[in-house]
Amino acid sequence: MDLVYLREDNRRYLGDVLPTDSTKLYEQLIDKYALEEFQAAYSQETRRLFRNVERIVNDLGDTLSGIKFEILLHDVRNPLRSIIAVKNAQEVSGRRLYDPSTRFVVQYVKHQGKHLIEAMESGSKVAYPKQFTQGKKVKATTTPLYDDGYGLIGILCFNIDIETVGALDEDGKRNFFANYMQTQGETPEFEREEAPVV
Repeated sequence: MDLVYLREDNRRYLGDVLPTDSTKLYEQLIDKYALEEFQAAYSQETRRLFRNVERIVNDLGDTLSGIKFEILLHDVRNPLRSIIAVKNAQEVSGRRLYDPSTRFVVQYVKHQGKHLIEAMESGSKVAYPKQFTQGKKVKATTTPLYDDGYGLIGILCFNIDIETVGALDEDGKRNFFANYMQTQGETPEFEREEAPVV
């Protein structure tokens, strides 16, 4: 299914990644594993698998905009266009929507998350230090996403630029906290009511 997904998702944007002399083998693969249904419905499946996490990325990203906190969602099944949702990356890693997988994501998928799973069980994967290639240090949290049918499908990454924030002067700190405290939405009616005494 991952091979079919990789071809179908990329040929819409990059052209067909499969050489013409391999088309017959590809069709044999489809027949052998009865993947016609998956091939026909792959985009629907992708939306089903990721739509709630994309909402989290966008809503949390909007809430924390302006404070050097990026959120990225990787679809690990397509390393050529891995990032399918991103918020606030312009001042942290500079990554953009549909950028390819990072070295970390490739290594994670290669080992099917073995090392990260071990780290998760020990509690060391939350808020670990990470250095980007340009020398910027971040506090990172990496969360693998699994589906019962497909296994490892995605990685959700949270990166906070601690080095830049730590070096802010007094005006910079005031602006940082002003951004942090800023609200944009409207409080729902039920939240405005006084909570009943129990």
